[in-house]
This record gives sequence, C-alpha cells and structure tokens, in this order.
Amino acid sequence: MLTLTVSVGVGDLELTVPATATVEIDAHVGRGSFFTTLPGNASLPVTGFAIHRRFSSAALSGSTGPAISPSALARLRSQLAMRVRVDADVGIGTLRIDRGGIAAGAPGPS
Repeated sequence: MLTLTVSVGVGDLELTVPATATVEIDAHVGRGSFFTTLPGNASLPVTGFAIHRRFSSAALSGSTGPAISPSALARLRSQLAMRVRVDADVGIGTLRIDRGGIAAGAPGPS
C-alpha cells in the first residue's frame, strides 16, 4: 500500500488518484470546502468548519478520466490493484480529490 500524507495551511489542495487504485481517504478541512468525484462517494462541496471525511473507494469502480476499452479493462482487472491511502489536511481552503484516467504505461482505448 502506498501512503500519501499531504497538507496545506492556507490554500487549495487538489489530488488525482489512479483510476485502477483502491483508495482510502482520511480528509480534514479546518475551514473551507471538501468534495470528491470518486465513484460511490461523489458529493457536492461540503463547506464549513472542522470537516472530516473518511471512506474507501473500490478499484475500477469508475473514472472521470478517458474512456477505456473492455479488453483493456479486463487486462487491468486481472492484475493486482494498487492500494493508495491518502491522509489529507487543509487548514483553511479547499480539498478536492478526483479519480484520474488509466495508469501511466497501461494500454489506452482501442
């Protein structure tokens, strides 16, 4: 499992996680907004004080990135999925987490 710890005191933090990864998120925003486009966890922005969200998103459950062919999707599903844990903290600002396209080096749409 790859663990990323990211933070910003004041400002915006935008993260894109691989489409093929199972993602665990532990997100904190002291004052501001949080939203994600991860499938199953997509949400309108939550704005306020002391925002805390924790959730998991299954691998290959969808993507906001480019379309992928059924044969490429089958190949990716046959491989071990990457697991990513993200600990994100924003003091004052916005935290946005999105799912990216297919992993670098993986075959694109056919």
